[in-house]
Amino acid sequence: MAVSVTEYNPDYGAEYDIVVSSSNDSGGTWSDIKLLVPTDTGSLGVDEAPEVATDNNGNWMVVWSSSEDVDGTGTTDTDIFYVTSVDNGIVWTDPKPLNPDAKVDGTKQDTSPQISMIGDNWVVVWSSDHDPEPSTASDTDFEIYTVFSDDAGVTWADPKKVSIGGVNNTTADTFPKLHISDTGLGLLIWTGRGNGTDSDIYGSKTTNFGCLLYTSDAADD
Repeated sequence: MAVSVTEYNPDYGAEYDIVVSSSNDSGGTWSDIKLLVPTDTGSLGVDEAPEVATDNNGNWMVVWSSSEDVDGTGTTDTDIFYVTSVDNGIVWTDPKPLNPDAKVDGTKQDTSPQISMIGDNWVVVWSSDHDPEPSTASDTDFEIYTVFSDDAGVTWADPKKVSIGGVNNTTADTFPKLHISDTGLGLLIWTGRGNGTDSDIYGSKTTNFGCLLYTSDAADD
C-alpha cells in the first residue's frame, strides 16, 4: 500500500511538494518518506491536493494539482499531473500532465482532482477555468471535467465537461468528489451556484465505471 501527502520541507526546495511512503505489511511499518517526483527540488510553485488510488492488483496512481514546471515543459500555471506504479508504490513513473492542454492553456487553473480505479477502468475528475471544447470556449468560469481510460492509464480520452450551465453559467463549479463501485455504478458530486446566489450540491451518475457521466440538476435546493 502507498500514501502521499503535501509536505513543506526546506530540503525539498522550501515549498510544498508531494511526498510518498509505502508499506508491504498492511501498514505495520512504512518506508522512509521520499519525494514522489525525485527531481522536484525547485523553489517555485506549489504541489497540492494529492489523491491516491489502487486497483488492488499492485497498480497505483497519484494525481495532484501543481503550479510547478513538473515535467520540464515550462508551464507554471496550475495543471493536473499524475504518476503510476505497478509494484505497490515502490517505483513510480515520471510525471505527466493529465489535462492535454497543459502547455497551451496560459494562466488557467486546474484544481481539486479526484480518481477512481476499478480494474482497467480509470477515471479522474477536476475543476478548471479553461474550457478545451471549441463549442463552449467562451466559458471561463470553473467547471467540472473528467477523463477516462479503459486500458489502465495507457491512453486517456479527451476531457469532457460534466457540470451544467455551459456558457450561460457564470459561477464556479468546484470541489468534486467521486466514488465508483466494483459494479460500475458511481456518483460524482460537487459544489456549484448555477446562476443563483446560494451554493448547492450538484450530482452526476455513471453506470459504466465513469466512461460516461450523466449531467444532473442540483441535488439540493
